Amino acid sequence: KGQLPSKDYKPRDVIRVILNALQNNDEPQLDHGACVALEFKSPTGLLNDGGLDPAAYGRFLRSTDYKYLIDYNNAVFVDDTIELNDSLSVKQKVKITGWSDDSGTLP
Repeated sequence: KGQLPSKDYKPRDVIRVILNALQNNDEPQLDHGACVALEFKSPTGLLNDGGLDPAAYGRFLRSTDYKYLIDYNNAVFVDDTIELNDSLSVKQKVKITGWSDDSGTLP
């Protein structure tokens, strides 16, 4: 519920839905957050070309610096959402905090 794409979502809504799902990635089942993120992938984006299923995407996230997007405590939007030139993409800086080592932010 509330985790499927909708034309009613604004760009920040999409970002928030995905971040919330990844925050509790393994609830209600393993890599559910990764599954939600894949539901929102762009038909022309990198995730669409990768052939990743939720389990593979979850493994990818956990094995890279993207691991900080999983099981964090807090996410705060920093600055405004920037619409990119193609008018179909946006850029949003988000400060993610709250792991055991509290190691910082992602650009």
